[in-house]
Amino acid sequence: TAFYAVIDPRAGVLVYANAGHPAPRVSAAGGDWQPVPNHAGLPLGVAPRETAYPEQTVPFGPGCRLAVATDGVIDAPNAAGEPFGLDGLDAGLGPALDPAAVM
Repeated sequence: TAFYAVIDPRAGVLVYANAGHPAPRVSAAGGDWQPVPNHAGLPLGVAPRETAYPEQTVPFGPGCRLAVATDGVIDAPNAAGEPFGLDGLDAGLGPALDPAAVM
């Protein structure tokens, strides 16, 4: 799987394409973590070379954050021996930090 992103600070956007990767999380300044709109498509190498991975865009201004986890984190077992999963990732991220609180 692959997730490719470019942050454009002048335009205030995150431009990305996703090839089968679990949806990364984004938070606005001081806001809650949300999955990026996924539109994941197939993992690289599964489909013919001509497969397109359309670019998506989400607002990404000052104070926004992006969290991308490998599938190894999501597939790793938790304390109960079950996959950590996306719910575990979300719980691990916790509340989004207020940028003023860490500066």
